[in-house]
Parts: sequence; structure tokens; C-alpha cells
Amino acid sequence: EVRNIVNLAQIYASATAGVKLITLDGDGTLYPDRQVLDDSGAQDGDYNPVGLIDALEELLRAGVSVALVTAVGDPSPEPFEKRLMGLLRRLQEKGAALPAGQLYAVGGQCNYVFRYSPKKGGLEPMPREQWAPEAMREWDAEAIAKVLDAAQAALRIGAKQLGIEEADAKLIRKERAVGLLYNGKVHKSTPYFLDELALQARKAVKRVQRASPHPPLPFCTFNGGKDVFVDVGTKEIGIDVLRGLTGADRAQTLHMGDQFTRTGNDLLARRACGTVWVDDPGETLASLKLVLEAMQHRGAPR
Repeated sequence: EVRNIVNLAQIYASATAGVKLITLDGDGTLYPDRQVLDDSGAQDGDYNPVGLIDALEELLRAGVSVALVTAVGDPSPEPFEKRLMGLLRRLQEKGAALPAGQLYAVGGQCNYVFRYSPKKGGLEPMPREQWAPEAMREWDAEAIAKVLDAAQAALRIGAKQLGIEEADAKLIRKERAVGLLYNGKVHKSTPYFLDELALQARKAVKRVQRASPHPPLPFCTFNGGKDVFVDVGTKEIGIDVLRGLTGADRAQTLHMGDQFTRTGNDLLARRACGTVWVDDPGETLASLKLVLEAMQHRGAPR
């Protein structure tokens, strides 16, 4: 399969360059959709959380920084600590034997950054002024509001046009994101409806930005499986921020995700680094093992 061939090429290229940073999407990549990375339960099919945690710990101990980069937008660390609970528990159990690499979480594509604190045994937020690139600091609040207003209106109108009942759709607005949560019956055509909503919202935002006196803001619209969100910011920016924090260049960075279609929020990560397109957490584990094997084969420090 072409996808697997390209994945292998990206993995071996990153290992050859001396991989320093691996970033991972959450739902559908690091853990099943709407679940968390928790090793306290039994293995479920191809999902092996213990194996994933083992691989991530081994990468950290080899000096590779690891980061969860997700659409979840929240200024507090709790939602991200919950999603990484198994790995955090493992690091807490190790006590003084802490890894050489850094553990991060990036939320809202690029809007919130957290770093693992051995003293706390969890994630601590990093103030935006410590890591935000200059272009991001210049984002205008009025321009952000206009983007979200346009997206929200498009989602509301689009849902009505597609025959989605009001009771089955809930709009949610955040600091730098707006989304529609679908609570109705899921059937074969549901993904196509949500794709169409994402594309309509994208067109609406582009139309508003063309007419705005402000410079256009980077944004992404995506189908999350049971929701559609529009975020100001992209994973490209989030990964570039992490590269700045870790000193990794593009060739030394690898992003793993499952959403690389036109309505997926991993797509723009391709502008920041090499990428691995996985189908589920089982493929993620296999890819992480390949990275570790390639590091050893290429003589990278382990």
C-alpha cells in the first residue's frame, strides 16, 4: 500500500537525520476515538496501551522529545493529563529515573502548550509569551472573532440545510475555536455530512478573510468523527513551536496522525515535518517500534 511505503520512507529518513522530536495526534492515533492512554485495563484488540507507553518511555529515555498535539482546546492541563494518564503514571512511578527527552502537550492545534514537570508529576502550562512566535502574537482579537462568527454561522446554516435536527447538534464556542457536536444517530452517510459541514465552514472563513482589512489568520476546519470544528491556528504552527523548544529541525521531527484528508487536522502538519499516516493506535505502536529499530540500526544514541 502506498501509504505504508511513504510511512516507512519518512521513518527511515527521520532516523537517519537523528530524530529529536515525535509528535502524535490523540483520538484514533495514540488512543481509540473518545478514549485515553490508560494501561490499567485489559488490551482491547489491536489497542495495546502498555506497548505504546513502553515505546514512548523508551523514546524519552533515548533523548527524543515526545508531544501530544491535539485539537482539544483548554488552557488548563487536566484534559491533557487525563489523555496521557498511563504515560504520566509510568513517569511518576520511575521517580528519580526520569527520561532525557521532554514530554509536551499542545492543545487547540497550537494555542496552548504544556510541559511535563517531574516535581509536579504532571503537566504545567507554559505562558504564551514564552513560546508564541511573533506572527501569532500579532493575531488581532477582532479578526479572530470574525473568523469564529463566520464559522459558527456556516455550521448552523449548513446543519439546517443538511437536515440535521437542532436536538442532534450542539454549537460550542471557545477562545479560539468553534464547533458543532453531532449527537444524532450515526449511519453510513454521517461522515459525508460532517465533511460537507467542514468544507462549508472553510469557504465561509476564507470569504470573510478576503473581505477583512486584517491579515488572514491561519486556521483549520476538520471533521472529528462526531463533530466539526474550526480552529484559529494549525498543527503546522504547533509543531514549529515544539521544534523551537526542543532544537529539532524539520528532518529530525516526525508527526503521527490519522487525519490527513482534506477535512483532517493533521494535513497541515506536512508543512512542518515528516509525517506518518496511521489508521489506528495499533499502527502507531508498530510505527514507533520501527522508529526505535531504525534509530538502533542507524547508530543513533539509545
